[in-house]
Amino acid sequence: MAEHLSAASPLVVLNGHMHTLVSPDGRRWRVTVALPPVPTAFGRTRAVYVLDPASHFMHAVGSARNLARTGGERFPQDLMIVGVGPDTDDNAELNVLRNYYLTPTERSGREADAFQHGGADDFADILASLFPSIESQYNADPNDRTFAGHSFGGLFGSHVLLHRPQLFQRYLLSSPSLWWDDGFELREEQRLVAGSTDRTARVFLSAGQREEGEPALQWPTAPLATDRMVSRMCEFEERLRARGHSSVTSWVVPNEHHTTVPPAAFMRGLFDLFAT
Repeated sequence: MAEHLSAASPLVVLNGHMHTLVSPDGRRWRVTVALPPVPTAFGRTRAVYVLDPASHFMHAVGSARNLARTGGERFPQDLMIVGVGPDTDDNAELNVLRNYYLTPTERSGREADAFQHGGADDFADILASLFPSIESQYNADPNDRTFAGHSFGGLFGSHVLLHRPQLFQRYLLSSPSLWWDDGFELREEQRLVAGSTDRTARVFLSAGQREEGEPALQWPTAPLATDRMVSRMCEFEERLRARGHSSVTSWVVPNEHHTTVPPAAFMRGLFDLFAT
């Protein structure tokens, strides 16, 4: 007969830490850190910054640690995962803030909604202001940062890649909402990248196969057919390659939907961005 369960104790992430930081605009941000399970040489780390951490922090932690454990010499042991989001557990407030901070423009081309949008440039400034504290505290390499985001997070990452590519050296863009503002970022790519000399970032793009096509298969979130999640992701990849971005890969994840694709995208994305 099995023993009775012991008294409950708090669940903690191995080598996990949580901080709050105040950005120059006065907003409080929650920074969740998972260090490598095994200390690295000289304690040096490389940070993977994950947006919407309430949803995606654990995907990234599990993926990085599984790859480090099973990848032998092919996968690095020094990755730390850093979740960055507003310092609140209120889902309604989180939704309001992500609609503002992760979108590059006010909403257009669709019916208006109740949210304020267009704060991506502000959030890029906020992230940049947080880097020094995080890198000092955890001895993270300021010249080797990785971005990871899904949906609006992927849209924000696309915006940073085009406008401030120097902030990160690697980009994991899962199901980026490139439909935003009638394809704003695709238009920006045409306007900006031709004049940019910084095309050194490694980029991984992904989308779920069932994010486009037959609406009946797009459970549980059915984007409008005009969103063209897969087609726009592929178009973005083609344009980046045409402009000289040689380190760009993409993956259309079989049988996955917008809501189910992140775990696979984070696992494969980290592998493609870091494995040797």
